[in-house]
Amino acid sequence: MQIGGLLRRAIQIAPDTIATRYAGREQTYTQLNRRVQQCVGVLRDLGISDGERVAVLALNSDRYQELFYGVANAGGVLVPLNIRLATSELVYMLNDCGAVILCVDDALSQHVSDFAGKLHTVEHIIFIGDGDTPPDTLDYESLLSGASSVEPSTRGDDDLFGIFYTGGTTGLPKGVMLSHRNYMATLSETLIMRRANWGNQLTTTPFFHVSG
Repeated sequence: MQIGGLLRRAIQIAPDTIATRYAGREQTYTQLNRRVQQCVGVLRDLGISDGERVAVLALNSDRYQELFYGVANAGGVLVPLNIRLATSELVYMLNDCGAVILCVDDALSQHVSDFAGKLHTVEHIIFIGDGDTPPDTLDYESLLSGASSVEPSTRGDDDLFGIFYTGGTTGLPKGVMLSHRNYMATLSETLIMRRANWGNQLTTTPFFHVSG
């Protein structure tokens, strides 16, 4: 199953169940799906096509969750970046993976000015935070408000879903390439290990880590 199929399945099972709560905002799976479809429209309008990289440098949030599905449904490849790294390390990763779009939030937006002139492939920087939109960035909510809902890409199980960078303990970090099938296998193992009756969950593991 393609990662975007998880959200479509959730709508079939529990469309009006709360999907995310963050910073006083909450949305059902139906509402989440609507925003994800608009996110797909934004990404396509900005030139994202099958296999192109969208990097995220941000703390966990509902908008990060939307990008998780939105990038997959747009046919793109998600590149979650470690928020603890120095600017030089982040520049290396962004250039190495060939990211076309970079998404940042309030906590990490200070890197934007430091990136100036150093990123070879990034064409757009999207601000997904709640504060004032930094210079030279596009505001996520404004983009969504003007976007049309777009149906998901038809990429399959063996297509690339994401690139997760290693810690680089033996040299420069390596981008580990995970297909939709790879990532679904990881999720399945997590569900089996927890053997939980899923209700409300607090996600504390960072989204940039595969276990998040």
